[in-house]
Amino acid sequence: MNAATSRITLDHRAKKPLSMQMADALRKMLMRGAWKTGDVLPCIHELAVALGTSEKVPRKALKTLEKEGWTKPKRGIGSVVVNRGVDVREKGRILVYVRETGYSYYFSELMSVLDARLLASGYRVSTIHAGMRSEAEACRRLAKMLKDSWSFVILVGGRTEAKRIVVDAGCLFALVGDGAPLPSFNSPLCVARIEIKSGRAVAEFIKECVRRRIRSIVQFKYAGEGAFDVSEMLSHAGVAVDSVNIPRKSSPQEVSMAALSEMRHRIAGRKRLPDLFLFTDDYLAQGALVALAVAGVRIPEDVAVVTHANKGLGPVWVKPLSRLEMDPGAHGRAVSEAVVGYLKTGMFPPDLELGSEWKTGETF
Repeated sequence: MNAATSRITLDHRAKKPLSMQMADALRKMLMRGAWKTGDVLPCIHELAVALGTSEKVPRKALKTLEKEGWTKPKRGIGSVVVNRGVDVREKGRILVYVRETGYSYYFSELMSVLDARLLASGYRVSTIHAGMRSEAEACRRLAKMLKDSWSFVILVGGRTEAKRIVVDAGCLFALVGDGAPLPSFNSPLCVARIEIKSGRAVAEFIKECVRRRIRSIVQFKYAGEGAFDVSEMLSHAGVAVDSVNIPRKSSPQEVSMAALSEMRHRIAGRKRLPDLFLFTDDYLAQGALVALAVAGVRIPEDVAVVTHANKGLGPVWVKPLSRLEMDPGAHGRAVSEAVVGYLKTGMFPPDLELGSEWKTGETF
């Protein structure tokens, strides 16, 4: 392992894909000047051996850097650095506190883009990750770090305690939602509230249901999840909704298997299917679609299908899926641009709202 790759660490137990972790690490090193324009990054084989992965992981990571414009492949040479992307003068320091809820692909991708964009704009970024079970410890770390000087703080999904700590420290900050409506919060230090609404595209979906004369829907959702329950809204449109509540499991694979089992049980011996199945999560859809395929159910001939999915993670199907799609990369870019714009001009975009978009496929 050479001096450069020795500074890269990967968490093989984390839910964040190894290729994304590697791309993040290489990008940060590029931004901090580990390689200059014209230098050649470590090759795929070297990275795979040094970090204990298959060659598929560094190949995908290097491809990501190429797409972002950091490197250019040259036959017989490798990935050549073409853009350091950072003003060497540090413009300020930004602290990001993110409370991750559920499976973290959305937040991992959003934070990866947000972090990269802020760094590329010349800001030094530090991030605190608070899991659902470790927020108390994260808040203690937040209070300790806020004893230093910061240009700005971004609270992603932070609850009351995190906000109180930032206000007590006298720091300017922005609130970014986590899918649920942001609670009312008044402080002159809070310069912006950015809503993330996973159900923003539901209204358009309902219009499609009415236009296509859908009369019955079965929605697969997590037990206790209310933010994306469409039952009440659809009932006003004359659509009967039956909900299948799947408990959250410790891993995405367990969720998929639970949805597969529930779907298999639900369609066994039934002569009539609903007009449409709605899956409110990528992993629920993955398992349920497998069960439908094994049972020989044709989509959309026998039943229509709509999924709520993250861009880049939605389930693979033989036909393009109709989706209520969240784009964490675009959301990360929007938040970073708003913050950088504020630090330059003192103005935040009014009523910035991020959420799902309706994507018409061939399954509905």
